[in-house]
Amino acid sequence: MISVIIPTYKPSEYFGMTLKSIAEQTFQDFELLIVLNGCNEPYKSRIEELLSRLGLKAVLIQTDTPGVSNARNVGIERSNGDYLCFIDDDDYISETYLEEMWKSRVQDGVTVSNVIMFDGAEMMPDNHFSNTYKSLKNSQNPSLTSVRRLLNSPWGKLYPRDVIADTRFSTRLKIGEDGVFNFVLSRNIRNVRLAGEGAIYYYRINPEGATGKKPPFRKYFRQYLTQNRLIWGAYLSHPAKYDTLFFGTRVLALIKYVLS
Repeated sequence: MISVIIPTYKPSEYFGMTLKSIAEQTFQDFELLIVLNGCNEPYKSRIEELLSRLGLKAVLIQTDTPGVSNARNVGIERSNGDYLCFIDDDDYISETYLEEMWKSRVQDGVTVSNVIMFDGAEMMPDNHFSNTYKSLKNSQNPSLTSVRRLLNSPWGKLYPRDVIADTRFSTRLKIGEDGVFNFVLSRNIRNVRLAGEGAIYYYRINPEGATGKKPPFRKYFRQYLTQNRLIWGAYLSHPAKYDTLFFGTRVLALIKYVLS
């Protein structure tokens, strides 16, 4: 079974599209967990109404602690599936997304989908996520370094529970927590598989969302230092378990981003 985890804070008008895409999945052996973080009414009632209208069953969890990292961690703890996937509350997935991800599942690694970015009605299939996916589509077990761009986020992935193990999203980070999460658990990744082309994650470019806001340099620099400490700390605690080249590209990417 797949546990589908959606963190949400004051869900917007787009959330209905997200839930509709899940209700229309061709693969039905999944549980849906929605974690409403840092707020309650009227959002809880609105979510319940949407679920009822779509005939979609879900475990709806409300936590007073804000933050997407905490919400995802709560979802991981409450989930029951052998495999987990994350979806943001303003994105959506193709009808065969879960089916194709399940077909390509691996027990000792991560399965990665194609990603199409969009801005309103305009689709942007030519993006760095999709270009990386297409370039590696015929590769047998591509390396972590070759898929590093695809490992900047938790969405568009199918993770075995055993690969996530005790790794959790850092609640100390407001920026870059996704990349740190993927790096830390990479010590358990021995296999990377790209799902069939029918598995498409549609990523909304939302300038009002967390990834659309450019933080002040001072704030980002403090977050950069925390990211750096977490990545170095994980690597130095188990250097033999990590891919050294992948580690190097993570550190260099952080430096490049903070200087850009």
